[in-house]
Amino acid sequence: EGNGRWLRVGKRETEGRWQRVGKGRLQRVEKRAAEVRGKWAG
Repeated sequence: EGNGRWLRVGKRETEGRWQRVGKGRLQRVEKRAAEVRGKWAG
């Protein structure tokens, strides 16, 4: 039982970490897209 609990905790930690990583990557892509749009507009 104790082992299963640790597995669940670890899974939740990993999912949260990947969500943060994905969010940061998305923001970088958005920033780059905004810069490209600015170049085309300018």
